[in-house]
Amino acid sequence: MSLAGPWTLEKRVIAACASILAAVLTAAVQWDDYDWSLGRSFTLSGLSLIAGLVVWSTLQWLLSSRHRILSVMARNNLVRRKRNTALVVIGLLVGSAIVTSSLVIGDSLDATMEEQFIAPLGDTDYYIKKNDKATGLWVEWNHTRASEISEDLRTWSNVQGARPGLQMSASVEFEGLGEPIATWYAFDSILSNAGGFDPIGGPDGIRYTDIDDGNVVINEELSNSISAGLGDSIEVHWVNIDLEDGIVRSTTNLTVQYIVKDINTGHRNSRQPLLFTSLTQAQEITGKELLVTHVGIAVDGNGNEALRDDIRTLVDEYLIAEDAGFSIESDAESGLIAVARTTGLGQLRENEVSNLTSLVNESQFTLDSVELLQVPLYNIAQQWFNVSGLASASISSIEQSDGWDWYATGSGLSLQEEDGQWWIWTPDDVDDESIRDILLTGNDSALIAHADGVRHIDLAPAAPDSDYLKSHSIEGLATVCSDDCLINQSTILALEESEGNVWLHSSSDNLTTWVATNLVNDGSALGVDITVDEYEIIIRIGGILGSQTCSGTDIESLNCSQDSTERRDLFEHGSSTWVIEGQSLYLLENGNTTSAWGHGLPNGTLVAYSSDMIWVEGEGLWAWNGSVFNPLSITLPPAANPNDAAISLKSDRLIVTTGSGVSVLDGDDLSGRLPSRIRIDSVNRVPLTVVGCDGCDTMGFPSVESGKIHVSDWAGDTLSLEPESLIRLRGYLPAIRGQLDGELFRVEDANLSLPSPPGQPSFADMTFGLVSIPDAELLAGGSTGARSMVIIVGPGLANPAVYDAVLAIVEDWADEQADLDSADLNVAPIKVRAIESTADAGENFSMLFLIFGSFVIFAGILLVMNIFVMLADERKPEMGMARAIGMHRGDLRVLFVQEGALLGMISSAVGAFIGIGVAWVLMKFMATAFQDTLSWTVVFDWSFQSLLAGFTAGFLVTWSTLWMTSMWISRLNVVAAIRSIPTRYAGALPWWSILDTLFLGLSSLGSFALAFFLGVPEDGTRHAWWLLGGFTLLLALVPPAFWILGRFLPEDITVRGMRFHRPVVLPRLILSILSLTMIFWGWKGDPISEPWEQGPFSFIILGVFMVAAGVLLLTSLAPLVTRFLSRLLAPLSGRIASVLPTSLAYPMATPFRTAMTMGMFSLVIFAVVILSGSSAITSNNLDEMGDESGGNYEILAYSSSELDPDVSNWNLGAMNVSDFDSIATIHTGVVKAERGDGTGESLNVGLRGFDSNFSEHGALSLEIWATELGDTEEDAWAAVLADESLVIVDFSLTPTPEGWENAPPTLDLGIGDRILISDPSNSGVNRTVFVGGILKQEASVFIPGIYIQSSFAEERFDAKPHIVWFSVPNGTDVADQEYAADEIERGMIEEGVGVFVIEVAWSKINSFVLSIFGLLKAFLGLGLVVGIAGLAVVTIRNVSERRHQIGILRALGFQKSMVVATFLVELSWVSFLGILNGALVGVGFHYALYERFLKDDGAEFIMPWNEIYMIVIGAYILTLLATLWPVRQAASIHPAEALRDVN
Repeated sequence: MSLAGPWTLEKRVIAACASILAAVLTAAVQWDDYDWSLGRSFTLSGLSLIAGLVVWSTLQWLLSSRHRILSVMARNNLVRRKRNTALVVIGLLVGSAIVTSSLVIGDSLDATMEEQFIAPLGDTDYYIKKNDKATGLWVEWNHTRASEISEDLRTWSNVQGARPGLQMSASVEFEGLGEPIATWYAFDSILSNAGGFDPIGGPDGIRYTDIDDGNVVINEELSNSISAGLGDSIEVHWVNIDLEDGIVRSTTNLTVQYIVKDINTGHRNSRQPLLFTSLTQAQEITGKELLVTHVGIAVDGNGNEALRDDIRTLVDEYLIAEDAGFSIESDAESGLIAVARTTGLGQLRENEVSNLTSLVNESQFTLDSVELLQVPLYNIAQQWFNVSGLASASISSIEQSDGWDWYATGSGLSLQEEDGQWWIWTPDDVDDESIRDILLTGNDSALIAHADGVRHIDLAPAAPDSDYLKSHSIEGLATVCSDDCLINQSTILALEESEGNVWLHSSSDNLTTWVATNLVNDGSALGVDITVDEYEIIIRIGGILGSQTCSGTDIESLNCSQDSTERRDLFEHGSSTWVIEGQSLYLLENGNTTSAWGHGLPNGTLVAYSSDMIWVEGEGLWAWNGSVFNPLSITLPPAANPNDAAISLKSDRLIVTTGSGVSVLDGDDLSGRLPSRIRIDSVNRVPLTVVGCDGCDTMGFPSVESGKIHVSDWAGDTLSLEPESLIRLRGYLPAIRGQLDGELFRVEDANLSLPSPPGQPSFADMTFGLVSIPDAELLAGGSTGARSMVIIVGPGLANPAVYDAVLAIVEDWADEQADLDSADLNVAPIKVRAIESTADAGENFSMLFLIFGSFVIFAGILLVMNIFVMLADERKPEMGMARAIGMHRGDLRVLFVQEGALLGMISSAVGAFIGIGVAWVLMKFMATAFQDTLSWTVVFDWSFQSLLAGFTAGFLVTWSTLWMTSMWISRLNVVAAIRSIPTRYAGALPWWSILDTLFLGLSSLGSFALAFFLGVPEDGTRHAWWLLGGFTLLLALVPPAFWILGRFLPEDITVRGMRFHRPVVLPRLILSILSLTMIFWGWKGDPISEPWEQGPFSFIILGVFMVAAGVLLLTSLAPLVTRFLSRLLAPLSGRIASVLPTSLAYPMATPFRTAMTMGMFSLVIFAVVILSGSSAITSNNLDEMGDESGGNYEILAYSSSELDPDVSNWNLGAMNVSDFDSIATIHTGVVKAERGDGTGESLNVGLRGFDSNFSEHGALSLEIWATELGDTEEDAWAAVLADESLVIVDFSLTPTPEGWENAPPTLDLGIGDRILISDPSNSGVNRTVFVGGILKQEASVFIPGIYIQSSFAEERFDAKPHIVWFSVPNGTDVADQEYAADEIERGMIEEGVGVFVIEVAWSKINSFVLSIFGLLKAFLGLGLVVGIAGLAVVTIRNVSERRHQIGILRALGFQKSMVVATFLVELSWVSFLGILNGALVGVGFHYALYERFLKDDGAEFIMPWNEIYMIVIGAYILTLLATLWPVRQAASIHPAEALRDVN
């Protein structure tokens, strides 16, 4: 085969095969990095196509001498036309640079995210960790187990290292500066150094083995925050939670040994304060010996799901019963082995019960299993009357008023109304919750003495309760009347004993003012009593050396004297004062005592007393009538217990304690009251339970039939139950779900004596009775198969050897059952998740730039096309001559394509590198925004993928544009080309228009098909394909419309005196119809695509086609407007009449070039307008969110540890509580929330307990509230505060607005909906509440969740004070607010309190967002430069190509000014209409986006009109300035030279 000669079929086949092979090989080279993303797909297919084209062109050059000649001609043409070449090169450079810069920005953002989130993790790929399901906080687990797992993992070939570690939250302080929230990391030094883990801080950092005891390593962020350097001693504060002592705050001093960068720290984020010590040092300092929080694992690569499963399997093998919370208690003497769980819900799961019972049944020994299911009770009722509600069984005194019973218990005050309703009040924030005294002040009110003061409780409707004498430990209360007692004035006395000192507090002005009188100040007091005998105050004060008695008619006259015989228990009975001296009771009168036994009281142990009676053991009840004791006819109930007894009598209604509650004897009716909860140790109180039992007969328990109950003896005695009595039980879970009917049981017997299983000493005390397993599951709310305990019994267990063997088998079984799930452990692939999240964030940011950059790219494409079309027009005579001397059409195409290939190859490559520079400049601007708002350091980075994508885009645009241009030029008539005669529509379409219609129609059908086969409705891709298919279909209908309308329209049309020729008007009519149809469909859409989400590509497609529709409409209507204006202005000025049609003749003669020039301006202005509108709405929304997010509060303080709810006890630095308008404490917790109707899934939601300060100061803004709650938001908050069954929920829990993508899960709540909230770790603690109001979306930002009264949140769900709002006086500027926040944070640094000013936080966010929008606008400014430069280029070419026409105009009498005016009008027509079209379409498109996505959310439509005016006018002025020079050149052309075409 010869290298010379023609381009034969054989050579074409060889070239085609080689090109295909080159394309395939290019794709294969890229395939390893291919991830099916849009960018990778474009680069792979584009480079493969380019490789094929290069091979094809190379083989053409090698195998065809004709093509070699054409290549030389193409090169010579480029060299000869330097100006034209330069214009094309510039256009290609800009297009490639824009694509590359968009992608490089994405690369830089990926690198920034990697430094922020991945570099800190360093070598750590997995964490085996334990988190609290309710709070998400770290939970410690066994160090030994973690070390064993780590050692095993290190033997794996694909694991580089593993190490256990401890992670804690701490606050750090140094020389007055503090960091309230820092993270403390401590890893095993030996295992960290054994391999797999680089030093903390990277290669130049420090290893854990090098951290000395007493020293600490900190990162740069913490160092900068507290200004600490090497050698400085810093204070480290942390919090431990102790079951008995509660919150324990500790402090240590450590010396800074090293300061590291945020590299290989094991933390998820950078720029957060961190400190590091060795694991052993951290355990010793914090008292967490043998405890860790996680195991860090380094693997080859980043890990995968299969490796994660292998790690999970390994961890399961090492975990033992202790890790999963299995409790195995045994009693060798009784031969019992009990298996239970201490974690989670405290229940064995169904599969565990099944496995354990199977193990027992299959044992070689004779064994049985007893299954127990303990069910917490909500209450117990007899005849619908609630008999369980006492706060405690420990009762010190009882009072009765009309309709109310008052009980002073060791766990608070209990009140029962006559209808059976119970109320409980417990003193806040004190270890001693006991009630010391009750002083009735009315039928519905009383004063309550307790360890933290006096509580006034008023049961009248809407009457508030009040607290007095806070922080004073009050032991007794009394009231004394003065001489004018008839006018109903009295003095309240409160006796305080604290640390051996005694004070008497008095108030005679309705408790408003209290006066304190010190009675003992030497710390010698050991006990006090107070009583009032008519007008005399009597006080007994015990001491180490005896007692003293103080008496007097008023406080000033009190006289204290030492008692000759030690006295105790001073009390009032029968309007007389009695005191115990030694072991006997004496009447105290006028300072003298007489024996009670001498007044008729029988000898015996004094059991209990009240103002109405005295109980003498063995002698019954007696009463003093003023002179002698008489027996009472009331018989004590059988259950009355003389141990620590309390008693009360009102009329013939007797209440007496039983040790398990109280018996109530009302006439002949005997009943009882039980506590609702039992204290099982110094910390925990649990509800009364019933126990369902399967197999209990093997333990000697009775078998229980369904519907019957065996009641424990202590409960049966107190309630005076008899066989066949009916009792109604309400299970906790069904009751809080609103199922209050409960289950009715018939008492089988009421004398059940339950032994406590091993390890359950309080079992019998908390068990009300025994029921069947089905009944227990019914009370539990449903059958889950779970059991509270399985007890293993059997006769063989009496044999010690058998017992030990069975115990070992059970222990082995529990170890085997322990796994990740049961131990609440998780193997978290943190590196993979970080990479995925950062990749998504970078891709989203890059996509944002690419979306708006796409309009700039299209503008660049139009510029390149415009230049090539213009050059093609200029070269038409030359091409015509070439055709005339024998050049084929194919030769012309090859010539143009080779020119474009050379230009595209070089220009696109250079442009791609320039794009890297453009991205570098833009990232420099972005760095400032990131640093100021997020404290991130922006990392500039680029990849070859981005470079190749920019090159590919530039080359393919050039090549395809030139190919289409060459196809058009090659088809020109030779004579028309030589004479440069314009091509016009002749009334009939060419034959190839049928091919266009078929191609566009098939493309449309293909797009529609792809919309359903590949498109996803949720991510917007289906909508994008659908739009592309619809717009393509409209274009495909253009040729048929030409043919159809050409058949019906007459040859000439006359409208209002203006005559139109069909070949002239038909194209304009078709284009007008097309553009209007595109605008209408783009605006309104269609019912099919209406439900689909609109994604970024929908935005691009809609924007491009809507702008194109506007351009088509303007270019098609331009002639009509021109003729109208000419006729209108002709009578005014002959010069205007001459200039106007002349200036517009050229744009109308070249509609394609005019449309492309308009399109350049329109696309960029369109994008700028959209961006400006979005920026304005976003900024306004952020301002609104800033205003609403804090309500009427300006400062927010928060801490991960529990805070003192009384801010007056805080160290506020230079600030005082009085400096603030309002201070509101929010108690926070976590609850599992689910809809009350049972639909949907449950969510873990934050519980926010608020107080009256919060609601009275305006709280947070509401979107809507129940009208029954009041007319204002304040009324709604007040109503929720007053009713614990009402809540206010945040906006995220309401139905998701239409159009939201990736919306978080929600409960779809509305006003009045019922919610079941429960403790995530104990579903037995729960409550049904109703939605009374919904927060505004803006108000839900900082503290979302469910808002409820704080006392209920604290008491029911153990919510703790973690958040405090501060409100400053109106008019306080931001600087003063920041000062206040700094002072609070500095003062509370040891408590780990972080404080920020809400306005400052939002201003940073607003600044960051606006910076990003500004950066995008700057990016779009490139497009505006492209458009203006393109118009300048077009103008330069117009002047050059129209020299002859200018000469003719000048010869006909046009002056220079008229020539300038002609060009200026032409430029204004093209540029201003393009700018105006982009602005109008942009405004309309912006409103459409607002109406679809934002209007329903309540956002306000904002259009920055002033900014739009400035953009339009500024772009127009810049256009005139850019074209001023070529216009002046046109005016300076000499007519004679122009007519002779002299250069």
